[in-house]
Amino acid sequence: SLGVSDGRNSQDIINAPVNFPNIMYTFHFYAASHRDNYLNELDRASSVLPIFVTEFGTQTYSGDGANDFNMADRYMELMARKKISWTNWNYSDDFRSGAIWKTGTC
Repeated sequence: SLGVSDGRNSQDIINAPVNFPNIMYTFHFYAASHRDNYLNELDRASSVLPIFVTEFGTQTYSGDGANDFNMADRYMELMARKKISWTNWNYSDDFRSGAIWKTGTC
């Protein structure tokens, strides 16, 4: 979360980056839970650090609950503009609201 979950920000990482070649930093978000402060931190950090969004969902961080497609779209627009690669969480047909397929499809 680039430090946001701990009440910090990415400046700690920017000030002391991993000193190793070919490193990327990961970021996870759940659109219904992780609002503007997470989005803004991703925007800020991705201007300095190589970032890959290795997991995200449109629902709450529990992997269930209501989907927030508007907030997810804001993240998608940012990732497209900044050329941040990503993968979506729960590419399955399980019972959670974040599942891509209807339950029983697979």
